[in-house]
Amino acid sequence: FQLRTGKDGNFSGNPTPRLYEIGRHGAFDISTETAANDGTLPADYASIHAPRPDLASYSNKWRNLKWAGGAILSAIVLLLIAMLISSTVTDATLRFVSNKRFWLSLAIAGTASYGLAALIMWMMPNASENEPFTLTEGISAWPAEAIRLLALVMSSLFLWYCWRKLKDNEGVLASDFNLDDKDKSMGNLDCHVSETKPSLWSLRHSVGIHNWRPQAADQVNAAHLWREYTALGGLGYFAMRCAPQLTLALLFAFLIMVLLGFPGTPCRGAGCFQINDVIIILSVTAMMILIFYVVDATRLCRRWVECIVMKKVQWSDGTLTKIASERGRGTDIGKENLDEWLGIELIAERTTVIGNFIYFPFIIMFLLGIARHNYFDNWGLPTALVIIFTLNAILVVVNAAALRRSAEMARREAINQLGKKLMDLPDTPDGKKRRQQVQWAIEAIGNNQRGAFLPFTKHPIFGAAIALPSGGYGLVLLFEYLATSF
Repeated sequence: FQLRTGKDGNFSGNPTPRLYEIGRHGAFDISTETAANDGTLPADYASIHAPRPDLASYSNKWRNLKWAGGAILSAIVLLLIAMLISSTVTDATLRFVSNKRFWLSLAIAGTASYGLAALIMWMMPNASENEPFTLTEGISAWPAEAIRLLALVMSSLFLWYCWRKLKDNEGVLASDFNLDDKDKSMGNLDCHVSETKPSLWSLRHSVGIHNWRPQAADQVNAAHLWREYTALGGLGYFAMRCAPQLTLALLFAFLIMVLLGFPGTPCRGAGCFQINDVIIILSVTAMMILIFYVVDATRLCRRWVECIVMKKVQWSDGTLTKIASERGRGTDIGKENLDEWLGIELIAERTTVIGNFIYFPFIIMFLLGIARHNYFDNWGLPTALVIIFTLNAILVVVNAAALRRSAEMARREAINQLGKKLMDLPDTPDGKKRRQQVQWAIEAIGNNQRGAFLPFTKHPIFGAAIALPSGGYGLVLLFEYLATSF
């Protein structure tokens, strides 16, 4: 073979040996020298080794810009194809591009991406001494870091989406069920909950939602209860409840890893270790906040359902008249037979939104689990992480199942109340008419299959906790939810 020589044709007779790591497709050069001359030789001497072929691509800005431009153009072409196929995608795209906030968010995201890349290059001034950038060789930590970064971004987006979806749903339900009615016939609506910011009254509710109690009277006012419920679901109250829970959860995870060992980090170079630590801390914290937000929304909704079960819900005359005319569905149903049906309808509509949130924590946990797959590097999934992930999954599933159980209890109680009303009706023409109305309400309640009343195989609990990890049917349920929710 031919050797490249220095000015005088000299090269070292005692060269530094090359260092290789065995990847999936062969040996990968990870030598720390950055040029043909490794720096240990005089300037007029040449190394017998060729430069590492991968290092030149890191500093090739033109090549990197071409790759980024090609990726952006490919995404635009795919979006245009989707717009030609689907009118829903077209409407959503036009709505986004006409919104100034979209372009501002896009500019912020682009600036943040560029800043992140610049920060990484600054933290690793000598790329040869750090982890190589390779996707398929199984010897690089960077693919896993990219997945964790994706999990961090998706956790933030899911949190925003959950909050927006809840607020939108609150506005729709308040309008549809007349829950913002200020009719004086509803009685005193002095609410103990501040709807603008947390107060001292809410301080004792920061530890447990179970401390929340409806009005002491035998009947609970529907609008009053709804306003308390939505106020307690505000971000201020959630932060007060989440802060101690998140602190204890992270402390527990730290103690588990102290006892069972911390996960290994197959990094090379100080920069890689620092970037890995920051991304893991941020992504795990974001995941835990998302989990506690979903759990908190589920628990609060469950407590609201239990308040409906424990008390006789009192609806305003305006609400009963409005619903009787709009939701009678062609049936001559009197206002006196709407109480139980209205409660179940409201529960179904609310839990339809909250129940589907269970998918989001499992998606993030799935991504963080994939990031530790040996395909990318020698990460592994130690016992401590298995315990932490399992407990998080159990926490989400148990609370979702408890909400479903509370909703079923509310349905049984509503049917029992209507059954008692049915037995007390006299055998008269007017009684027969009212009997038909009550029977219609019983059938409507029993046949309700929305929200928490879905059959188990169609419920998000089954889709997220059982079907999704095994693929197939769980992915179908997830795609169906995504396709009908945006």
